[in-house]
Amino acid sequence: MSTADVLELFDELHEAGRTVVLITHELEVAQRARRIVRVRDGEILNDEVSAA
Repeated sequence: MSTADVLELFDELHEAGRTVVLITHELEVAQRARRIVRVRDGEILNDEVSAA
């Protein structure tokens, strides 16, 4: 299964009303999310919600 396949599955789960929490270091993967929370050393650095 490729990254694209997994992300598609996450999209389907979200559309079905499921909450998906994904931890990644990949900016391209994170940018698909509607909300991004950046954490460093246990502290929240940024919490942003996409307009999409």
